Amino acid sequence: MESSQPELLQEMCDTIANEISAIVSFMGNGGRIIASSARERIGGIHDGAAQIMSGKIDEYGVTAQEAAHSKVMREGYNLAIDYEGQRMWSLAIAAPTDMARVFARLARHWVFSLLKAQREAEERAAIEKERA
Repeated sequence: MESSQPELLQEMCDTIANEISAIVSFMGNGGRIIASSARERIGGIHDGAAQIMSGKIDEYGVTAQEAAHSKVMREGYNLAIDYEGQRMWSLAIAAPTDMARVFARLARHWVFSLLKAQREAEERAAIEKERA
């Protein structure tokens, strides 16, 4: 899904970022930033997200001190987006860590809801196509 839906990921970043006034990013394989409300971040490698995407960890908090020593990472919180048994992305919220953790967990539920609605729409379309 990562490479087939960059527009959807970017739309999710922008929508969530507008609601919480923070930078929102999705990272894919190897921790590469594939969508971000801060467009200049796209293409960078996020070390915490790389660990999440490799399956070593499920969540990663970036401290202000760690962010100060990184060209890519910002203070905030990253967590895995697993859907239907597959690790899809790492979702990151750049904000003070305690606040970012809460925002990231809420945003993950919003992402799940959107993915479920999209899957259901695709299933309905397939059924309608079979009937035609």
